[in-house]
Amino acid sequence: MTSDVKPGQDTLTIPSEAEGQSVRAITSLWGVFEKAYVVTAHRKKRFDKVGLLATKLDRVESPTLYLSDENTPLIVIGNTKITGKAVLPEQGIRPGYIAGNSFYGKQLVAGSIGRSKGELPKLYSSYRDALKMLTAILSKNKNDENTGLLNQKHSVCSFREKTKVIRSADPQLLADVRLTGNFIVRSDSLIVVKNTSALKDIILIAPIVEIEEGTIGTF
Repeated sequence: MTSDVKPGQDTLTIPSEAEGQSVRAITSLWGVFEKAYVVTAHRKKRFDKVGLLATKLDRVESPTLYLSDENTPLIVIGNTKITGKAVLPEQGIRPGYIAGNSFYGKQLVAGSIGRSKGELPKLYSSYRDALKMLTAILSKNKNDENTGLLNQKHSVCSFREKTKVIRSADPQLLADVRLTGNFIVRSDSLIVVKNTSALKDIILIAPIVEIEEGTIGTF
């Protein structure tokens, strides 16, 4: 149903043979996911549904890691583990020794290794449009707006509603909080996600995002 719809741009109306019935699908991008809003009307009744769509990736061909070629190898130390396809510079990957730590693993890459180019792959135009949309949303929100939501145990915002932006110039600590749905959390410096948080379908934006080990969520 979404094959003829450009994310974030088009509305698709599906013809129906039933009298007084119509189906309309509206798509947009939420981060890198496609969001579909489907409205079905039958005479005086109306039904709507919102969902995030994704494509199953080929684990063999889709890179786990892509590092642009800047004439230096990838150095790994400690318990670093890379599973899947790694696309690396010509110099490849090597074990290193930094601040008393060497590489303790048995295998540098648990998967195949490909050759990268001098620049990262370009984003699809639809993703660039989505980034512009996010910039526009954030430019309309002042610092500290909705930050009180982080003091609540569980906050939910439907994708049928206006996006709620939790923004601050200071570091944001997400601990013992549950956020579900149509939220954007932004910090001008740092976001720290503790494993006591439960985040579902939200977007995090910051120069640095630290995610504590054991954290479970989709964001």
